[in-house]
Amino acid sequence: MCWKSMAKYSSPAALLCLSLWTLVGCGPSLYELPAPPPADTWRAFDRQLEETEEERVRRFLAAKSAAIQAFAALQGGEFEEALGLMSQETRNFFEDSSGGRGALVVLQTGLIMVAGEESRFDPVADIFIEDLQDIRDDFGQSEAETPRRKELYAISRSGKARKIVMIFEADGWRLHSPFLKTPLLGP
Repeated sequence: MCWKSMAKYSSPAALLCLSLWTLVGCGPSLYELPAPPPADTWRAFDRQLEETEEERVRRFLAAKSAAIQAFAALQGGEFEEALGLMSQETRNFFEDSSGGRGALVVLQTGLIMVAGEESRFDPVADIFIEDLQDIRDDFGQSEAETPRRKELYAISRSGKARKIVMIFEADGWRLHSPFLKTPLLGP
């Protein structure tokens, strides 16, 4: 639409406002951004690549310690403590799968609502693994770790393993399992 046809349908005051708005909106910016550094000085920033071996070990040990605490709480029937060691998303999963009974009741009873049907699960064996012997950093699997996400492996005495995901929330590492019965991995 050209200005002449717009003038036919618009008042002179509206055209003046539109013109001023266009000048202000398309005019020079109130802020000037600094010039970027030369392209040959650019570098990709990857926190994982810059992490030292000591930092990686420290992160693994902290995540493993939190996983052991969560396992001990589940195994000892301290389900309220175990919920406190789980990520918010995991607590939400248990709450949503409780059929209105609450996340704590799901862990206490081992009954969970899946697709509208109640199913049994073992909080220790299905989140971690039955007959836990060790928690390791590696089990020959591809991993998607970040400084705030750590993948560990619960190893049973038989040599089978289950991936455990730990995430760092607010003040520490938390068990992150918004699903049950992840596949068992064999030696």
